[in-house]
Amino acid sequence: MGDGRVHTPSAALRARASSGSGGQSGFESEDSGMALLQDTAGFSELEDDLSGLDGGCDSDDGGSSRGDDPAGASQGGTSDGLTVRDILQALRCGCDSTFLTPLDKALELWKDKEKLSNAHVTLTSKSKDLRVDTLLQAWLTGMAGVLNLYLNPLAQHTWREASLVVARVQGGGEKMAWKMRSWILKFIRTSELPSHGYAHNRWSLLEDEDVKGAVQLAILEHAKGKSITAADIVDIVSTPELQDIFSQSGITKPGICERTARHWLTRLQWQYGQPQKGMYMDGHERKDVVKYRQAFIERWKQYEKPFHLWDNDGNPLPLPDGFPVPGAMGRFCLILVTHDESTFFQNDLNKSRWSHKGVKPTPSSKGDGQSLMVSDFLTVDWGCLCDGYEYV
Repeated sequence: MGDGRVHTPSAALRARASSGSGGQSGFESEDSGMALLQDTAGFSELEDDLSGLDGGCDSDDGGSSRGDDPAGASQGGTSDGLTVRDILQALRCGCDSTFLTPLDKALELWKDKEKLSNAHVTLTSKSKDLRVDTLLQAWLTGMAGVLNLYLNPLAQHTWREASLVVARVQGGGEKMAWKMRSWILKFIRTSELPSHGYAHNRWSLLEDEDVKGAVQLAILEHAKGKSITAADIVDIVSTPELQDIFSQSGITKPGICERTARHWLTRLQWQYGQPQKGMYMDGHERKDVVKYRQAFIERWKQYEKPFHLWDNDGNPLPLPDGFPVPGAMGRFCLILVTHDESTFFQNDLNKSRWSHKGVKPTPSSKGDGQSLMVSDFLTVDWGCLCDGYEYV
């Protein structure tokens, strides 16, 4: 029993035990044989219970192969040649890595200072690589910072405390700390760095120039004189005309969702918001406009000569000589007639007024209400232009 293997009694011993002959030695042999049989039966039951366990265990005794066990009592050993006693010893001392849970393995890994130091050096070097994007560089710096705090004997931080300190410095919290611990364990085991989906270009249907032009043209035709929504883009894409264009390009896209439609509108240079007010461009710098304006100014100078004018104080200036009119008696002057108009709205009232504190507020009309336009022709000589007693 001392060699770590289970033995069955020999044939001679069984014979002496069955015959019951001999003296004290015979009974001693019989007791030993019965004890051996009981031990064998007990180990057999344990072997049946442990037959489903995988892996092996390291022990000082070591295991033996079936060739070393002539009685075949160690049939319950694992595929690594472990005996039942080895498994029981490992379970008793709790040092068998074969039966460690993922949490136990993680805890064992955090105790491996050599691996953690190597990971710290590698992560620090990778965080300084200029080819790494900004987000991944921040993650690598945080992972290296966690290892630096955890491995520093003066700081005396636990691995959870170290990750939480770095996460708080980077503006995160418990979730960020948990992520960094997971990334570190994964990097030590598989040498894989964390990844993200930002700035990763995906192929879009609009990268096909023919499809892009057809969709843009269909949207412009649909948007003539009215607004357009994402739901309209969904309907446009499902039309037979666009589906035929998709088929010619070898694309199968029976429909899109409204979210995709909004992305498409953005890529097609459409924007959402209130329409901007345009500026009227009259082309006053065009050559024909400049030529007409100069001719009008010269004619206005000629018209201004027979005007009846007043000075800045309102005193009339000497009357001009006037000009003759064929078929009429005397000389005539020109009178400038201007036009003015004003629009009044029904609810365009003064919003501020005196009111007593005890008076309950009354609802006011919404909107500007009805409008009334008042226009008139004005002259310097006569005021409002009239036809008899009626204003023109």
